[in-house]
Amino acid sequence: MTTPVVTFLDYLEAFNRKERFFLVAFATGSGFRDKAAFRLSEEFRSALGNAVGLSIPEDAIAFMDYHMEWLHACAVLTRIGTGWPETHMDQEPGNPVSIGNQEDIDLVVAFIEGAQTRVVLVEAKAETGWTNKQLASKVERLQRIFGDNGQSVPGVKPTFCLCSPFNSENIVYDKWPAWTLSHGKHLFLKLPVTAGRRAVFGADSLGRPSRDRKFWHVRTTDRAAVIE
Repeated sequence: MTTPVVTFLDYLEAFNRKERFFLVAFATGSGFRDKAAFRLSEEFRSALGNAVGLSIPEDAIAFMDYHMEWLHACAVLTRIGTGWPETHMDQEPGNPVSIGNQEDIDLVVAFIEGAQTRVVLVEAKAETGWTNKQLASKVERLQRIFGDNGQSVPGVKPTFCLCSPFNSENIVYDKWPAWTLSHGKHLFLKLPVTAGRRAVFGADSLGRPSRDRKFWHVRTTDRAAVIE
């Protein structure tokens, strides 16, 4: 009996198991019937494609809040090329798959393009900006997964994109691998966020932010993202 070939897309889909994903897919009717993945709207496929310079097909699959450990496991298993492991796997010295944290990618979009699997990794912020420390941690993990040149996983080509209502400035790229950039800067997708959003915070008697939280107040969150 021939063992079925397991592809990078198969691994991505099988590791996707967050209850939030299944609930959102159920509530919005945006899930594939035979896959644990989102169907993307034509509007989003067009916007994302324009942002990253790709033509994203209708059958592209997407995953939200996708753990880095899952993504790393997909990469390692694809490189090995023997399907699902039947026993334990050794951790690679200096580059372990399982490290026990919840770091994730906000949206992973994957599809077949010719002989390649395209993987678009989207990191999003709605109200605040990124700090260079946050981005450096995320990019460093992606570099360990896909390599310095983005070619360490056979047949897989990754792309990294930031998504926010406002494009961020003052990002330090010295440790970003070239495949995460375009012309030396990050790729960017504008995130539509409805105006008039509000936040609750602890306050003093004058309505100023206070850790004592003897009072509470409401403030607008309609402001530009800032890099620190």
